[in-house]
Amino acid sequence: HNYSVTQTPFEPKPTVSMGDKTVGLTDRELRNFPLDVPESVELILHAQESDVADRKLTVRQALV
Repeated sequence: HNYSVTQTPFEPKPTVSMGDKTVGLTDRELRNFPLDVPESVELILHAQESDVADRKLTVRQALV
């Protein structure tokens, strides 16, 4: 795989809320994430794809 990552000023996507808990990366966590490692880029791409798929689920589908 040939990966390239362009770093832009981080503007968080809408956060995912689960009850009273919110999941997201801080600027500090993002700066410490090794973007030069192909596995890191794969992990990010997988997380983005999973997020898209999760958003398409109905409540009933998500609970099964």
